[in-house]
Amino acid sequence: MNRAMLSLAALLAFVLLLVGSTVSAQNTPSNPPILQYTCPHVIRPGIPFAWLRETPSSFGVVAVTLTPGQNVFMENPPTLSFDGVQWWVFVLPNIRTTRPTYYWVETASLEARCQPTATPTLVATPTFTPAPNQGAASWRVNDVLRVHNRVQFVWYRDLPAPGRSPIFTAFPGQRMVVIEPNPATDAYQQWWWHVRDVRTGTTGWVEQNTVELVQQGSTTPPSEWRINDVVRVKFNVPFVWVRGTPSSVGIVVATVLASRELVITGAVQSDGVQNWWPVGVPRTASFGWVEESSLEFARR
Repeated sequence: MNRAMLSLAALLAFVLLLVGSTVSAQNTPSNPPILQYTCPHVIRPGIPFAWLRETPSSFGVVAVTLTPGQNVFMENPPTLSFDGVQWWVFVLPNIRTTRPTYYWVETASLEARCQPTATPTLVATPTFTPAPNQGAASWRVNDVLRVHNRVQFVWYRDLPAPGRSPIFTAFPGQRMVVIEPNPATDAYQQWWWHVRDVRTGTTGWVEQNTVELVQQGSTTPPSEWRINDVVRVKFNVPFVWVRGTPSSVGIVVATVLASRELVITGAVQSDGVQNWWPVGVPRTASFGWVEESSLEFARR
């Protein structure tokens, strides 16, 4: 082997060593993040959503879409994985899923939302109506409430009392629907309402002074609905399918989400089991039929 070939071989070996060192450095995990794993976590402000994946990789199968206000909980201690670019953590979402289990999400998408170690004492102010000692509010089933913006968060509890176990966390502006006609009172003269979270379907009891009325439920029964009346999908119904025929097996022509409005275009029809209303979907060319129990009157 002549001198030129030896020089070329030495240069090639040096290049391979340099590349190998670079790849090795890139695959070396950075210091793992310090996580407050005893706290629930939510999406960082400014991030519209985060995907929870089956594997700790940006190419992993998406299992759940996490939206602002929804919580995830980490294992204790947390399980972390580094994919060469970013850290992932194993979390359990506090939302209804077809397969409740843990999924992977990038740690950079989350921030801790720590709760006090003791049940917070929420003090009523003159802007809260009514105060606890003024009695129960005149709310009804299907009325829509939301967490008051003066409160950091609200815990849904399993029973109407401040010492009961929290089962869900709702943040300012998050909406809920009243599901029982009468509130309950506790030993501290606080009033509690049984509600269902609009987005997740979670049910529990919330203290009256932490929430406020957004919209009253319908008082106009279906027997009084007529052509050109505006109805809406109930807040406690995640979505409805607009079908091509007045039947639960009719082809789906559109999907309409909770609280969206529809316009009645004709007379109700029954399939022998359910009543169906012909409706038009505003801002689209969709027309079809929606089952009556998913709707409520909005305005005339």
